[in-house]
Amino acid sequence: MNRETYSMIPYYGYHYGYNYPINSLGQIRQSIISATTPGTITPYHPHELPPISATTPGTITPYHPHLIATPIEMKYIELKRKGFVGTPIIPESTTPDLMGRYRHYRNGGGEWSIYWQPETGAHEVHGAIRDKWASLGWERFGYPTTDELTTPDGLGRYNHFLNIGLRHQRSIYWTPETGAHEVRNVIRDKWASLGWERFGYPITDELTTPDFVSYTHFRAIHLPGKPEASIYSIMGREFAVYGAIRTKWAELGWEKSPLGYPTSDEQDRPGGGRIQYFDKGEIVWTPRSGIHVEIYKFPTTPPTPTTPTTPTTPTTPTQGYSKVYIYNCHTEGRSINIWVYDGSSWNFETILDDGKCTAGEPYVLALKDGKLNAIVAVDVGALECGVNDPLKVACRRFALDNPILGNSNGPVFPTPILVN
Repeated sequence: MNRETYSMIPYYGYHYGYNYPINSLGQIRQSIISATTPGTITPYHPHELPPISATTPGTITPYHPHLIATPIEMKYIELKRKGFVGTPIIPESTTPDLMGRYRHYRNGGGEWSIYWQPETGAHEVHGAIRDKWASLGWERFGYPTTDELTTPDGLGRYNHFLNIGLRHQRSIYWTPETGAHEVRNVIRDKWASLGWERFGYPITDELTTPDFVSYTHFRAIHLPGKPEASIYSIMGREFAVYGAIRTKWAELGWEKSPLGYPTSDEQDRPGGGRIQYFDKGEIVWTPRSGIHVEIYKFPTTPPTPTTPTTPTTPTTPTQGYSKVYIYNCHTEGRSINIWVYDGSSWNFETILDDGKCTAGEPYVLALKDGKLNAIVAVDVGALECGVNDPLKVACRRFALDNPILGNSNGPVFPTPILVN
């Protein structure tokens, strides 16, 4: 386990000590739980005899104030038996989103935490991964679904998380060489399909290009030369770029090169070698000739028609949505700024003042007809973020993973955006 020393990070303005321990709600009784399955929590019911016996693997019981021991206390006992100890430094408390419970601890290696949520259970987070998680917003990034674990290759450590509101699976991976970085959403799904850390450990968080394409860089520290690779998420599709083809693409200027973005994964080439396709060309590698770049040639002027043409009426899109509802559910009650990218430029839309979440009227955002609308909510009041800049990832309170196609004749987008 990581043995660095870490300082306490303020928790969303919570003042530690203002929440009382859960055990103060009632007298602690001697445990009568019969837990035959490790990790099972059984509630105490004073009028039920004999004592309840837990037999279902993986059962997570909702928090009740009359539990003999809370899920967090039971997790602490489990960790203590494994030699992972610490002294509580705050009472067990409710998370700011009111969906979970947590408690912070301290030992010789620094501070660590146990977080519980009915869906994810109780899990510990510590060391550099905890520091990274705190910088991403604690449970706003996601509740832990695992303790900190060792990767199969033995070179790194990781925790998995679940963002309850967005239903997104997320992870934070750490190695001494690469540090701690997050991998999330569709890029994480692609990375998992390529073998997780066997493809490479993340060396960046998820980043965004000026035209709203997400990407993460990786390094295969277990391979000779420690080659680097990347995964790009482009208009709902994810592509991996690595090896000699990635090296050449980077040399040409990445997505700003004449090739543009990748439109395929690297694949076998008929006749031998490997090939990867891009917006405006392809990169080919063969054992004999090495790397070859081909830029497609497009006509610069349309051909002259031989007969006059009759102007036609533009067709109305048959897919897409006319509008989307947005609620300001900021957990700290601050205003947020809404920005929209329409495929060519970022446009400031509006300021949503302190909201009542779904209790009030939503902001109705009209989607631009025939355009893919990418939506970002900027939190100007966030820590170390005093600029209204949709491209600054640290300032984003919300970012839509996949842009929405606008159609003025279409229905309302079925899922409201809750900016929390």
